[in-house]
Amino acid sequence: MDFEDKSRKWINGCLVSGRACVLLNMSHTNKFDIKRGVRQGDTLSLFLFITSMEGLTVAMNEAFDRHIFQGIALPPNDPYLSHLIYVNYLTYLGEWSEVNFINLNRILRLFYLVSRLKVNLLKSKVFGLGVDDLEVNRLASILNCELVFFPFTYLSLPIGANMKLAKNKISIVQKLKSMLFVWRESNLTFGRRLTLIKSVLGSLPIYYFAHFKSRKKVIDMFQSIRRNLFW
Repeated sequence: MDFEDKSRKWINGCLVSGRACVLLNMSHTNKFDIKRGVRQGDTLSLFLFITSMEGLTVAMNEAFDRHIFQGIALPPNDPYLSHLIYVNYLTYLGEWSEVNFINLNRILRLFYLVSRLKVNLLKSKVFGLGVDDLEVNRLASILNCELVFFPFTYLSLPIGANMKLAKNKISIVQKLKSMLFVWRESNLTFGRRLTLIKSVLGSLPIYYFAHFKSRKKVIDMFQSIRRNLFW
């Protein structure tokens, strides 16, 4: 990424200068050096993650230009996509072929050798659109990933389900109800209830409604949950 030597030394200093101790039976153990990674809550970790993902993006773009990995074309002007990164989620999109799977496995291996960041393939999942289940299972074994079928949940949103049906939004309602049960157990004051309603029960439905149209029945259920918590 062409960082200067001084910048790299500063970052490396942050990575190797951390110290920690363990709380055992209400007593602190002796401090020990942290040899790898940043301290918990260090804002530098976000910067390093973005920088690392930028390096992976450079590698993927080069693989795409050399026809090592085939992405997918989107209408109407045929922009090509090979991967999407959001927070700590990394999604690869490409043509369904054995060559694509093998080369993707090689790219991730090379990225690990360079950056020491290893993808946990056991927690990764493979989805196939318009592909036979046996074929999906066969190519998923190349990456040693879990095979998952539609519909599934991504970033707390249901993917592949018909969201025009009210029954497919029941999971969202159940999630709010589970929060309601925990908060009731806490014997919250009216002020705290109002804060939770505005900050959580008000913003969470907006997140879903920004992606899916919702019927009046579902909106009324959300309103009912908010009223029940307050009163």
